[in-house]
Amino acid sequence: MPDTWLGVILFLLLVAPGLSFDLLSDSRRAVVRESAFRELGRTILASLAFGSMGLAVAVGAYGLWPGVFAAPLRMIGVDAAAYVRSDAEHVAASLIVQTLFAFAAVVGTHLWLRKRSNARLGNTSGWNVAFRTRAPVGTVPFVRVRTRSGTVWAGVVYDFSPDLEVADREITLGPPLASSRTNSGLSAVPDVWQRVVLRDSEIEWIIVKYIPDVSPATTVPRRRLRRRRSQ
Repeated sequence: MPDTWLGVILFLLLVAPGLSFDLLSDSRRAVVRESAFRELGRTILASLAFGSMGLAVAVGAYGLWPGVFAAPLRMIGVDAAAYVRSDAEHVAASLIVQTLFAFAAVVGTHLWLRKRSNARLGNTSGWNVAFRTRAPVGTVPFVRVRTRSGTVWAGVVYDFSPDLEVADREITLGPPLASSRTNSGLSAVPDVWQRVVLRDSEIEWIIVKYIPDVSPATTVPRRRLRRRRSQ
């Protein structure tokens, strides 16, 4: 681990491109669980590739304008610390050029790969898509939920857990509430009961429709969903 301010800066500059490329890759490929060693190795290799591109540009910039930029090869030589202290301004200019080009290469490579794959994937749950991002403006999601016990609940989505992991995911329904324990029609839940909380492990299926957000009497859950969409 780096133990000086220069070491910290260089560490961040060398690792950040790989991390950025890995995060952007989530929109092109399905996210799978993998070991920390594999993930770290992929990040390091990407950082080396994009960092080398940036270094090549910094070397070229020094060759064209030696009075503006530092000699990149001296920055990584045996006398690097002394050279950096004696020529800090030129070193900073070279690091900026190298970093900017490395991140430009990250973005360019990502866009090129995304165009070739024609994929638009996202690391987000289906609940988040249906209840928040795809809800038309001026509407709120009204759902009918069937539990594994056979009970059916219906109501406006007041709140939900947007996490991709399903183990602790929950959905909270608000008025107008209705329920049924049989295959017959739904019966309205008395107004004294205001919320129903259901765990993902209890749910068999959910169907969704979007209703106009026009009733002042039930604006609390709708305001809450709008705030989440704006985040």
